[in-house]
Amino acid sequence: MKKMTIIGVLSLGLATNIFAQANKFIEFDNSTHDFGTFKEELGTVEHAFKFKNVSDSPIKLTYVKASCGCTTPTWSKDVIMPGGTGEVIASYGAKNRPGSFNKTITVKAAKSDDKGFIADSNAADVKILTIKGEVTPRVKGVEDWYPQKDGSLRFSTNHVNYGKITTKDKPSKDMVIYNEGNKPVTIENVETNGKSYIEFVFNQGKTVKPKDSIRVSVKYDAEKVGDYDFIHDRCTMVTNDDTSARKTIYVGATIEPYVGELTPEQKANAPKVAFQKETHDFGTITEGESVKTEFVIKNEGKSDLQILKTKATCGCTATEPEKKNLKPGESTNINVTFNSSGKEGNQTKQITVVTNDPERPTVKLTIKANVNKKDAPSNSGSGK
Repeated sequence: MKKMTIIGVLSLGLATNIFAQANKFIEFDNSTHDFGTFKEELGTVEHAFKFKNVSDSPIKLTYVKASCGCTTPTWSKDVIMPGGTGEVIASYGAKNRPGSFNKTITVKAAKSDDKGFIADSNAADVKILTIKGEVTPRVKGVEDWYPQKDGSLRFSTNHVNYGKITTKDKPSKDMVIYNEGNKPVTIENVETNGKSYIEFVFNQGKTVKPKDSIRVSVKYDAEKVGDYDFIHDRCTMVTNDDTSARKTIYVGATIEPYVGELTPEQKANAPKVAFQKETHDFGTITEGESVKTEFVIKNEGKSDLQILKTKATCGCTATEPEKKNLKPGESTNINVTFNSSGKEGNQTKQITVVTNDPERPTVKLTIKANVNKKDAPSNSGSGK
């Protein structure tokens, strides 16, 4: 048994070696490049790995993939004739990536005809390229701490997002305003367009001195919103800034019904939302067509299910359900229409349904379609 095992291993190794030799199509001048130590300010660095077609047939690179998104390769896409050369250019984006790096690029080459047709892409020559180096971090300043610029003022952020909250939450987030100008700037007012659930609190005063900053608290009262799902508001900060007096601040949150802590008995007796389907694919349709389907909602719980909101994304419309309060075991429908006018290619749209189900308060229903141009063949579809 030992002899057979040793012979089997030797045979497998020999076969692997022969296969590797048989698939030797390309040869690189070098497979590793060290950029050494360089400053982050340099931004993107790149190196060209040169290769040669060492086979007796035309070849083509069939796959070039970096180990991470910070490394972006480009490569010779033409057919390389026997003895011909090509290159794989590896670039590394150093911005906001201080420290050492060691990344790889996988390269596959396969034999082809002189027009680039590949008979067997599995019979490939695979090479691993490596780039490495050390990025010296740059000294950070106001542009890093306050990246959003509007006139003389810079902001730590101009998008205040509270994430997922409930109707009982009253979160608060701070934003920092920095004055990079030479004159004081005073915030005279913040217009929230009647949205009483948003409040800007200036505990350090409303005047920002030159080369100084103030901290502003943005408070949110979800109970006053009276709505659910993603709520996005645009506020205007009115200032005496000579360069740009009105600054736009965005405030957003994804609001779900408040449930609180439930006892095991309460959970067992809670409403439970269920759908016959949560995705519908219309298949291939022609641009300009309107197709319809319906989603059936059922209450599989032991107490009343309240449908609080239905909202469709751009490109489709959803009707209000026939009933908004479902007794245990009851069902209702949401009719959905997708209008393909002005659209082309694969389309995915969503319908948000918000209920008082404590386990799944928000459900995203999905519709899909592949939209062909009017002059292209299509097999229209719809259905339930």
